[in-house]
Amino acid sequence: WYSLDEDHIFRSLCLQMMVKAHHYVDLTSCIGYEFWSHNNTRPRGGWHQDKDEQLKIRTGEINFPLCSLIYYPIVENLKGGQLHIEDDIITPITNRLIIMEPGKWHCVQEFTGNRVSFLVNPWNKNLNTFI
Repeated sequence: WYSLDEDHIFRSLCLQMMVKAHHYVDLTSCIGYEFWSHNNTRPRGGWHQDKDEQLKIRTGEINFPLCSLIYYPIVENLKGGQLHIEDDIITPITNRLIIMEPGKWHCVQEFTGNRVSFLVNPWNKNLNTFI
């Protein structure tokens, strides 16, 4: 988790993704974000929701980010690998940004080829704060 003013190597990309998303989602309450990437990998566990994982473990409470952002910087020779968001299916394309509303169930199909995704979850709370 990073505050909006905290510096790191991917800060510019994260902030640019959130600026673009803010055209579609109200991010005025955002105070920070988490980010990660998948380099030819898929999320473990299949269907899931992006949420505060530590809060769920500690209290059982489910809390969602303001939205979920998925950017595909590289997609080459892809067979499979579609992003399923409940009833929607999205084929990854290089330079595509997906903006997903909070609480959506999603998964990634198995695939071959080169599929790189960069993910950002903006939050209106500090994920490093323990109850």
